[in-house]
Amino acid sequence: MVYLLYDIVLLLGMVVLIPWYIVRGCIRGKMRQGLRERLGFVSAAGLDAIDGRQVLWIHAVSVGETRAAIPLIKALRRTYPDAALVLSNVTETGREIAESIPDIDLRIYFPVDFSLAVTRALDTIKPSLVLIVETELWPQFVRKCKQRSIPVMLVNGRISDRSFPRYRRVRALVRPVLHQISSFCMQSQQDASRIEFLGASPERVHVSGNVKFDQGEITPANLDLTELRTRFALQEQAKIWVAGSTHQGEDEIVIRIYRQLLRTFSDLILILVPRHPHRCRQIGELLAQEDLEWRLRSSVNETLLQPGGVLLVDTLGEMLDFYALANVVFVGGSLVPVGGHN
Repeated sequence: MVYLLYDIVLLLGMVVLIPWYIVRGCIRGKMRQGLRERLGFVSAAGLDAIDGRQVLWIHAVSVGETRAAIPLIKALRRTYPDAALVLSNVTETGREIAESIPDIDLRIYFPVDFSLAVTRALDTIKPSLVLIVETELWPQFVRKCKQRSIPVMLVNGRISDRSFPRYRRVRALVRPVLHQISSFCMQSQQDASRIEFLGASPERVHVSGNVKFDQGEITPANLDLTELRTRFALQEQAKIWVAGSTHQGEDEIVIRIYRQLLRTFSDLILILVPRHPHRCRQIGELLAQEDLEWRLRSSVNETLLQPGGVLLVDTLGEMLDFYALANVVFVGGSLVPVGGHN
């Protein structure tokens, strides 16, 4: 009965959200992707890559989780070379990162947690194991996996200071979901204690550390910074300030500080990387209002960006290269109530 009510609430929500989802995409200048996949329909063309193979399904909601999953994905590929690896995401930015991971056989958008959509996706993909990165607890999805005897594991699990009070308030609802998960690999002892408090069986909880730290060297030791400056068309002698993963409300502050810094450091270039690339048009308007020369990363040509200019990044997958170039880095999420990024 509880799951039926859950489905009804989701169905009512979808009636409102699907039109909003489409309109939002039109406003941003591109149609939102993957609506069919979010409803559980996976294209036949994509299924050719996994047909007849054991399937391991990894779910990573967005950019951070997808990047964190890369060491895990590489380990799975080494350990199970014949298995098909399916990676699902919720956000389009997460999907773009997924496209750059060569070890993945099939990339999909995660189905809405509505019973028909979940059933359709599981019937199509037929996973042998599901690995959920960090903490994505979808009751209907976990329940349907349990009914099919598909083990579900939480990997790189974490319960943040911000989310723990929310989970604690709905502990009675969270506990039945946790009982259906086979194993919890948590980042820290604190995360392990919190998931146990919420109802996970202690014998299923393990502290495995943060898989982000299994990536080894983040950038190659022989990285050619001159080549990077050429690739991004940056003046060779300029100092570089990177403001990465900025959120709405932070860009104005960063731009204002940049104008102040230029009075002292006339050889400075700002590389501004918003957390969500669709905001670049809005940020471009702010830069124009401040009479700053700027260009989009996707529009870079052979003309060098001179000191006093701004490289506004509307692409994904190059953040570590920007950080490697930087003399100084500011990481966003810390000037607005987001909690900061690492």
